[in-house]
Amino acid sequence: MALESNVQSEGVYPADVVKWEADQRYTREKITLKGTEDDELEVGQILEEDEYGDYVTLATAANAAAILLENVTIPAAAEIETIALIRGPAIVTDEHLAYNEEDSATVNAALLNLGIKVESALTWVEQTT
Repeated sequence: MALESNVQSEGVYPADVVKWEADQRYTREKITLKGTEDDELEVGQILEEDEYGDYVTLATAANAAAILLENVTIPAAAEIETIALIRGPAIVTDEHLAYNEEDSATVNAALLNLGIKVESALTWVEQTT
């Protein structure tokens, strides 16, 4: 008899992305997020600000302006309020960031201009004695 696995993966939490920040009351804000199509966005989605001051999914790497910190479902042409990391000082890991096929180095530079430093995911090495 074969064993069946019911392994379920757990979602991504803000702490999986944000490794350090000075004060959440300063670095995070409630934002208005506009849907450009029916979207299910996850924590770590990189956002940019549109000409009206609302946020949308990243379309141009140099325009990176925020990191989504809640999982959201947003219909096309709808608006919702959600929480995002919009300024530093903060350190985030790139492991769960959604770059939308944009150049990660350019996105990371734009985030650094906001005081948000992106570091590569840490790799744990087994220590031998």
